[in-house]
Amino acid sequence: SPMATQQSHRHAQALHDYTSDSKNELSFSCGDELIILESDPSSGWALARRSIDSSEGWLPINYFEYVDDQQTDTPPPPPPLPPKTSILEIKKETAEVLDTHLQNRPSPTDLVNRNILKKENVPTEPSPRSRAPSMLWNGGAQVFNMFKKISTNIYYSLPSSPITASANTTSTTSGAAQDGGGARGSRRPSMPVLPREQPQQTVFGMPLKDLVKTRELPIIVELCCQYLECYGITEGIFRLSGSHSQLEELKKRFKNPEELPDVSDITDHNSVAVLLKQFFNSLPDPLFTYRLFNDFNELIENIQGDSRQISNLPLQELRALLNELPRENYKVLAYLMQFLKNLSKHSEKTMMKAGNLALVFGPNLLKNQDNTSIMGVNGCKLVEILILHYDAIFNT
Repeated sequence: SPMATQQSHRHAQALHDYTSDSKNELSFSCGDELIILESDPSSGWALARRSIDSSEGWLPINYFEYVDDQQTDTPPPPPPLPPKTSILEIKKETAEVLDTHLQNRPSPTDLVNRNILKKENVPTEPSPRSRAPSMLWNGGAQVFNMFKKISTNIYYSLPSSPITASANTTSTTSGAAQDGGGARGSRRPSMPVLPREQPQQTVFGMPLKDLVKTRELPIIVELCCQYLECYGITEGIFRLSGSHSQLEELKKRFKNPEELPDVSDITDHNSVAVLLKQFFNSLPDPLFTYRLFNDFNELIENIQGDSRQISNLPLQELRALLNELPRENYKVLAYLMQFLKNLSKHSEKTMMKAGNLALVFGPNLLKNQDNTSIMGVNGCKLVEILILHYDAIFNT
């Protein structure tokens, strides 16, 4: 890197609000806790991570102070902003003062009559009294122009922000910064380029065949089902949402389809249940496949009578259709239905009968490429049939 940076991680607190101007910058509010990853006093920027959501980006080093016990190189807080007085107002006030002075001063004739000025020294220019108030004689105009230049330079030399502002935008940006809660300048130091993050590998969204190259079942399906059989026999399983933090942590652990992650520290079984549902929903081709959607849909619609009664089911046609599924799909479907059948036996405790479990999984397993399945009704009926009559369908 062309920049010399200090790379010790430091804890800091934001002194001002800051809104980013680019995707590489970090937005934050006054008082936010920050972790400083890199600091480059020569450029005026630091790379930081916001503690509340772990987002990272660059920020001016004037906008935070360290809160640990190490020595800091952070510059002092930004100097106060100048009064919000525009250049036009300064020019107008200056012109009014000079014009009033020139209009009210004694005329050359008055000075001669009072023996203050000799007659031969009287200027040949007409008295300013004979002109309109806005017209100045040459001497007054020269004084006005000189004073206007001086006052303009003084105004622009006032400190307007912790980052040097350019002369032609200072009055605008300083006013906007004062209203926005943090001093901002228009000329910015060169922005260090953040390294582009590589997308992390995850089993979510991967084709099913890529997850079972060396196994009969995907690790995530087998591990989640075994976990829930041990710890998930509780009221509302698959119906209640889990801990968001534990769910996101679980997703990070299931990166490699060949690696068995450690979930021994996971305490929220509802997060594991949500993880299993989201995995099936993320498959690029659903478990019953897009190819066979119309066939399964038609079979369910043609069932006469109560589908929960095995005598009303076309078992031969259903088995034949299931056998058309890819081998990996069939094995995963049989394993999942067996798990749901065992779970439904505890419905007095979980309040989740076969029909309730089918409502959870049906829309995720049977859907067409428009991501619809006639409001999921046929998918729910199909899953309920497979749970209720698992032995008659799969164990023959």
